This record gives sequence, C-alpha cells and structure tokens, in this order.
Amino acid sequence: MKLVASITLATPKGDKQIANTLDLGEAPDAQLVQHSLHQLLGQLANMIGLHQGSSFRALSVTTAAAG
Repeated sequence: MKLVASITLATPKGDKQIANTLDLGEAPDAQLVQHSLHQLLGQLANMIGLHQGSSFRALSVTTAAAG
C-alpha cells in the first residue's frame, strides 16, 4: 500500500502543488499507517514554511496499491 499526499499552496506566482509518496509494503498494520501518515503530513507542513508569503489552499491524502 502506498500513501500519496499532496498539498496545494497559493503563492504570489500562482498555485504550487507539492506531493510525497510513502510505500508501506503489502497489508501494513494500522499503527504503521498512522505513524507514516503523521510523518508524511509533517514533511508537507515543513514545505509550507519554505514558501513564505504563501497560504494553504488544499490537502489530499489517498492510498494506492503497492507495486
């Protein structure tokens, strides 16, 4: 299973989308999914800080089959 997260920021130059994917392997347990989701969202939140003058527009988190 893969977790796919993306965040959209409104910047002075237009919208910017930042995406990240984590491959959790086959049939991960709930605790691994929770920990990985927390890690993924933390990475995206750090990206907001790198884009000063931007504002949050949207967040998407989906899953996809591994492989």
